[in-house]
Amino acid sequence: MNKNGTADFGPAQINSTWIRRFRDRGIPASADLLENHVCFNLYASGWILRYELDRAPDFWTGVGNYHSHTPEYNRSYIKRVRANWDAIYSLATRN
Repeated sequence: MNKNGTADFGPAQINSTWIRRFRDRGIPASADLLENHVCFNLYASGWILRYELDRAPDFWTGVGNYHSHTPEYNRSYIKRVRANWDAIYSLATRN
């Protein structure tokens, strides 16, 4: 349980606030599906990322918003993802 009363489910840690948003869009989400069905959990994470990217003014803001709209958590997440991306890119482009 998070400090704000929400919960995070499954490997992608989908927050419970998304359940209502999914249902409003005709996606039959539930805590059980998010927690116990890995494929659905990963589908949900992809859907959320696409949703946030579409709404953001730029790619990295969308990535940060996927994690949190709170500026300090948003910036921290962007830094972590960017560092991982840079490491992967560096390995992929070595001669």
